[in-house]
Amino acid sequence: IVSKSLAKPLTAIAVGRAIALGKIKSLDQSVADFIPEWRGTPRAEMKIRHLLDMRSGLLAQGFSRDPANHWSRAYLSADHDRYIVETYPLTDAPGSIYEYSNATSELVALVIERATGRRYAEFLGTELLQPIGAPGGEVWVNRPGGLAHAGCCALLPARAWLHMAQLILQDGRWNGRQLLPRGYVAEMKT
Repeated sequence: IVSKSLAKPLTAIAVGRAIALGKIKSLDQSVADFIPEWRGTPRAEMKIRHLLDMRSGLLAQGFSRDPANHWSRAYLSADHDRYIVETYPLTDAPGSIYEYSNATSELVALVIERATGRRYAEFLGTELLQPIGAPGGEVWVNRPGGLAHAGCCALLPARAWLHMAQLILQDGRWNGRQLLPRGYVAEMKT
C-alpha cells in the first residue's frame, strides 16, 4: 500500500519508540538538539512536538510547477534534506499556528537518524515493525544515502498498518512489552 500521508503518523510512532529507547528525551526537546545548525536562530524554538502536530512554523504545504519553488525543492530535490534545513522558509513562530506541511514531516526522519545514528527505514524495521511482527516494506529515498521521505510514500503491506493500529490501541504495548512510553498514545491523539 502506498501510504501517502499515512506515513506522517508513522513518524509519531517512530518518535515514541526513540523516546522509549532514550534516544530522544521528550516531545518538548528542541529540534535544534538534533539540527545544531539551528542553534541561536528562531528555528531553535521548534520542539519535536511541533514537527508531529504541524506547528513547526515552516511554510505551509502548497503546489507549484516551478522546479525552483520552495515546495518543489523541499519535496523533489535530490538534496531536499539540506534544502529544508538551510533554506525552507520559517513563516511563523514555532508552536504558534497549525500549517500542514510535508517539509515538517521530512524533518522527523532527520531527527530520528541523528538521534539514533541509524537510517530511518532501518530504525523503523528493527525497532518497530520486527517487534510487532509486522512485515516490512520500503521507505522512499530519492537518492543513495539521501534522507527518507517521512512525510509520504512508505510502502508497507496492509498487515503492517494493522499491526501498528493494534499497537496504538494497546497504548504502545505488544505481547506484554511496552514499545512506546506509557501515555504516549494519548499525546498522539492530541
